[in-house]
Amino acid sequence: MLVADRGLCSYAHLALLVQAGVHALRRVGARQIVDCTPGRPFVRPSVRRTPAVKGLPRSRWLKTLGVHDQLVMWLKPTTCPSWLERETLAALPETLVLREVRYGIGTPGFRTRQVTLVTTLLDAALYSVAELAELYRQRWQVEVCQTQPIKMTRCPLRLFCQTLSHLRGGFKRENIMDVNRFSRDDDFADQALSYGLTFFKRELFKVMAQ
Repeated sequence: MLVADRGLCSYAHLALLVQAGVHALRRVGARQIVDCTPGRPFVRPSVRRTPAVKGLPRSRWLKTLGVHDQLVMWLKPTTCPSWLERETLAALPETLVLREVRYGIGTPGFRTRQVTLVTTLLDAALYSVAELAELYRQRWQVEVCQTQPIKMTRCPLRLFCQTLSHLRGGFKRENIMDVNRFSRDDDFADQALSYGLTFFKRELFKVMAQ
């Protein structure tokens, strides 16, 4: 089972996993249209987006499993992604039967209020919407633990570097050594990642020792 965010939710991503025998649970992309109306129309990948087909999904409805829970058929796109070779795209199946679910988030502190997922776990009796939502929530918690130290480190350091660049005189000479390690902007992300993770590990060990 591979759980990922909507940046890895294209037809090709899912089809490659299916070919490898790996189940997937992904958040649907922001631009992708999901409509849980039974029997609704759809647009084939070869049809260009025009005002006449605006708002129509590109998946074919197959079966309703519950409220905001449905089986659909995704169709292989006609255009090849830049990261994929055309031969690989041609070898992918023409269609995928997938399950789309949508649920709300009412927990205080969560910015997102509605999440739409797509998965290869088709059996609603074995995998309820609540269980899928909990699985995706665990993925989100992992992302927060990994990226929060970077966000906490990068922004203050960048502001400090920008402020220091406008200083003059002795104060700048006395403090310039503190930020020489971040002097090259192209290396800033890598260095912030390294120092952010070091900070996170140090604070984690402090908590574990208490």
